[in-house]
Amino acid sequence: MKSVYLLASTTLFVILFLGCSTTTEKSIIPTKKLKSQKAKIKTLEDAKKAIIFFHSINALNNTTMNLSQKRKSSNNQLLSNQITKLQTISETKKCLNDGTYNFNAKIKKVKNITLYDTSITYNNCIDNSHNEETKESYFTSNGSELTKGSGTDKKDAYFNNSTHKLKNFKIDSDLYSSISNVVIKNIWEENKLNGTYSSKLTIDGTMLVSYKSPVVGMKIKYKDFELNEFSYDGFDYASSINGTVSVQSTLKGCANGLYTLETIEPLKLSPSFNGYSYGVLVINNTTFEYNVDGSINVTLPNTLKGVIKKNASVTCE
Repeated sequence: MKSVYLLASTTLFVILFLGCSTTTEKSIIPTKKLKSQKAKIKTLEDAKKAIIFFHSINALNNTTMNLSQKRKSSNNQLLSNQITKLQTISETKKCLNDGTYNFNAKIKKVKNITLYDTSITYNNCIDNSHNEETKESYFTSNGSELTKGSGTDKKDAYFNNSTHKLKNFKIDSDLYSSISNVVIKNIWEENKLNGTYSSKLTIDGTMLVSYKSPVVGMKIKYKDFELNEFSYDGFDYASSINGTVSVQSTLKGCANGLYTLETIEPLKLSPSFNGYSYGVLVINNTTFEYNVDGSINVTLPNTLKGVIKKNASVTCE
């Protein structure tokens, strides 16, 4: 069996697998221990595998972990406007498209600061915030999410500091399913007057991912994995990604090992939002520099240089 990773040029980089598989559904999650040694990047082909893995992780983080922190913080801000004293909430609500979720919270407001301790349990919840056009692309959520933190409503800005714990948090879609057990720390701030926005997410924990066609499994571990996003005008956004992530896949010769990421220059999306057009990222001592045309300049640890073209691909067995 051969599977092809495609380097997509969309905002959320998605892994696509082409080929056939005889792996059974019960054996798709790798059983080997995650490697503690860095994945070696010696050739341009190795560099392609590393950057494609980075793009796929970037996409998975947004969908499998429910990382719409700005939406969560906005909801907390709305709650703070409604609360004048200590409140205890326990209710079951319908999800946006289908299913339900149980919401339990203890919330206290002291002047302009809202303290909250919440738990949400999702029951076959379909939230159409990911894709509002085709139901086949929806994500079904099950599992629990615990959140504890505070929000400060200032005159000209809103500030949020919270910790999220996902316990056996499962996502199912037509492409893959995942189970996350992670702790996510979030610091988020937005200026009400000019739209200036900043967000810092720190992720620790593990995630299991099963792709459905063909059947491929991945085990991923995060350690001090930071996702930073900021905007000075509310329109143009830049981001940085730092930390370590380990992966073990049922595919041979692709992505397995430990990766250390460091953003040297902020990553910026192209005006058409179809991928990064600027920024410098270092993965395991290999430098990746994004270009406007969608290509990526690569400098390997041995100082050899190369270019990864837009929509490049690699083959794994």
